Amino acid sequence: MLNCHSWATINHKGPKLNIPSRTYNTTVTHTRQILGTTFGHPCTWNDKTVVLYDEFLKAVNDGTLFQDCEFILFEYDSSGNVIEVCYKGVWFMVDNGYLSWSNLVPPLKDGLTYQQIRFSEWLESMRKDIECTFGILKGRFAVLRYGIRLQSIEKCDQLYVTCCALHNRLLFIDGLDKGWKDGVESNWEREYRDEGEIPFAVQRLNRLHNNDNVQSQDDNDDNTVETIDFHKYEVNGKRIVSKMPLSIFQNRLIENFDIRFRRNDIQWPKRINRPSSIV
Repeated sequence: MLNCHSWATINHKGPKLNIPSRTYNTTVTHTRQILGTTFGHPCTWNDKTVVLYDEFLKAVNDGTLFQDCEFILFEYDSSGNVIEVCYKGVWFMVDNGYLSWSNLVPPLKDGLTYQQIRFSEWLESMRKDIECTFGILKGRFAVLRYGIRLQSIEKCDQLYVTCCALHNRLLFIDGLDKGWKDGVESNWEREYRDEGEIPFAVQRLNRLHNNDNVQSQDDNDDNTVETIDFHKYEVNGKRIVSKMPLSIFQNRLIENFDIRFRRNDIQWPKRINRPSSIV
């Protein structure tokens, strides 16, 4: 925001930038499609405050949106056998600045076990999708890169939402919304990532895999199962994500990730490069 009124300058000047700025809470998929975004708020607001104005995430947390979506998580039963459990709802990867909602899963701050560190490091790398999307938006629309020269806060918010809508439309037109196995790579995406760079989570996992000093849950409790009554979170035999506390659901995700990792069932999503004949 440039050339704005003095009262707006004071309210929108945060610690990160020396110019008045707006903050938006935006939700994206791994294919860079924007699912929802808030209107702007002063950049002095933190994530815990802004998320309260996010109607998209609030609807998911209340169980009124995406409640029919189902997915399977692996976990250990009381005998130590791997079983499949059906869950209903969706969840999103966030950082540790958000509220403790079960549909907003952050990485663990102080992971002590191999399983917790592995899950958290992978989650932190995957969470960078939103940063890539912001970079793509700035690459597509120069007005977002060099500053919005408008004095109306309402116009600034309308401009950002319009850019998000045009971004989604261009994804569909360019075919970038398809599955990543058959996807294509656009030219404007290349300058915002390093070619051939191995994700940090993969590098650290490889180091931990060769380190015998890392504590592992399997060495201590031999797949001990937590005694939790999940029936209060179930409807028709399926666990509802929005009804579960964050800590319990997060532990289910960590256990599922550990089981799939041991089965060599975890893959790093990657878009197939555009053929060399296409410029």
